[in-house]
Amino acid sequence: MQIDEYRIDVVPSGYMIVAKHEDRPNIIGPCCMILGKNNTNIAGMQVGRITRGGEAIMVLNIDSEVSDRILDEIRAVDGIIDAKLVVL
Repeated sequence: MQIDEYRIDVVPSGYMIVAKHEDRPNIIGPCCMILGKNNTNIAGMQVGRITRGGEAIMVLNIDSEVSDRILDEIRAVDGIIDAKLVVL
């Protein structure tokens, strides 16, 4: 599928966090740790980028809805540009 200009292999389903971020180390892990400490299971994850070192997109399929507080924690991770919850 395509999200904005990013082509990414993702199964659109249920609850998803879609996050635009800088393409560099130590961004994805902290986001996943935030979900884990808040007892949110990750069912799938895909990342797509256009150019190395530019901006990238991450889609996390999760088992349940997350609060605005959790999304704000993810948005506060250094390198995250924006994060949104998508409910299908």
